[in-house]
Amino acid sequence: MKYSCLASIMLLFPFAPAAQAAATLYVSVSGDNTTGADEATAFVTIQAAVDAAATGDTVSVGEGIYAPFRAGNKAITIRSAGGPARTIIDGGNTNRCATLGVPGTSKRNDTPGTSTLLEGFTLRNGRADAGTNEVDAASGGGAFGGTLADCVITNCFATYTGGGAHRSETRGCVFVSDTASHGGGTYTCN
Repeated sequence: MKYSCLASIMLLFPFAPAAQAAATLYVSVSGDNTTGADEATAFVTIQAAVDAAATGDTVSVGEGIYAPFRAGNKAITIRSAGGPARTIIDGGNTNRCATLGVPGTSKRNDTPGTSTLLEGFTLRNGRADAGTNEVDAASGGGAFGGTLADCVITNCFATYTGGGAHRSETRGCVFVSDTASHGGGTYTCN
């Protein structure tokens, strides 16, 4: 009897999907920008790796200076390989360095999301200056939303709140020379 029940179940569900293992995608200033599957085929921008990443994946970023990116609160880890002294995201004094959460969707007491983890970077020269009354667009010159761990956020500016970070969770981060109308380093951060 036990075998006939088991056989019946196997007939009903013969091709159950296997659990997918989390992947590591690579980013390097010297990659060939194809698949990101290893250092030789690494993406050359963080944005390309974030776009290719699935829930649970890790994006490993090699030493170098990178452009700003948006993660859309994707549940991934973006980790530097060389630490904040050697892995930098530069906003060029014109863009926010890392938009980890989803701006414009949050209410005053809601969160834009902290599912994206950014670990071990320097975020520098970020700027959130949208020229609008939208708080999220003009806040968090270094980072908006997400979780920041062991990062250095420096020389970032926001017209409204949180020159360094706004509505982010921060762990072991250092904020240096960040400015805003309210909360130069951070504002509404945990």
